[in-house]
Amino acid sequence: AIDCASRVVLGMASSIRSNADAVLNARAQVGIDKTAIARSVGCKSSWHHLTGVQSLVADNGKEFTAVTVLAAEKALAEGAKVSTPAAMPQMKGTCESLFKRAAMKFRGTPGWSEMRQRLNKDFKAEEHAQLVLTELVALVIRDTVDI
Repeated sequence: AIDCASRVVLGMASSIRSNADAVLNARAQVGIDKTAIARSVGCKSSWHHLTGVQSLVADNGKEFTAVTVLAAEKALAEGAKVSTPAAMPQMKGTCESLFKRAAMKFRGTPGWSEMRQRLNKDFKAEEHAQLVLTELVALVIRDTVDI
């Protein structure tokens, strides 16, 4: 979850496969101080940023349109919800620029397999992975909080 005006990351969740629970987890973090999460992965800075939601812009993926996610959004009555157009990354500038920055920063680190997957469709990235999900999450949180 990112505040588009300030570009502050307000919530983050990860899972092996996309699911509604990850969406709800990230959304729940928007209104809380996440410093304890940051400290648990070794961050030096606080992650105290929080806010309410006046307008929500969400992706069109199935995890964002799951019944549990839609019910939570309706119960919170946080304001207008807009869905981004499918297959148009230029309409998701804030998120896409965050992902591009991360990809550029981590490119070349051990286990990075993005280009090999593009060049060889039979390349099995999971066989070459050198980070487990918990280590990757910690790395991304440290990069987000301790910029």
